[in-house]
Amino acid sequence: MTTYRPCYGCYTDPRGCPIREKMKARIKGLRLTSVNFSCTERIPLFSVGDRVSVEWEFSGEDRSFYGEDPEVVKFAATIIKEKRYGRYTLRVDPGESITGEGIGSDDLRLKGFATASIHRLKSLGEPGVRVCGVCHAVVGISNMDEECFSSGYTKQTGCIAED
Repeated sequence: MTTYRPCYGCYTDPRGCPIREKMKARIKGLRLTSVNFSCTERIPLFSVGDRVSVEWEFSGEDRSFYGEDPEVVKFAATIIKEKRYGRYTLRVDPGESITGEGIGSDDLRLKGFATASIHRLKSLGEPGVRVCGVCHAVVGISNMDEECFSSGYTKQTGCIAED
């Protein structure tokens, strides 16, 4: 069975994708297990500004000492960008988890930004929010006056904090 890298995290159904079928016919008989190619028809499952929940395993010091299974916690986050097929950069909302375990984003040493694979993400069903393409600040969540990570906390031309 061959893995088609661009198809991972694509919104299009892989069984009906003409690009995938064309690539499948090209590599038939070559015994390849993974194929990476540039797909012009790829539609990412999540787009910039989408609100998602992200899962992390939290073991804590007590749980790991006693050999207990880690606890799965979920946090609300906003998609900042897609790094590579199915991996996303997120802006995690500050505060406690949305599942109510009393574990905050500070307990996981999250400094606002994180990277997660698509299998850890689920849509929250909330409307998308506006994200700055310069400083990656999220309207309604970020402190717009203090955040512009591209130049040491000074506003850049084109930053939405200027609006």
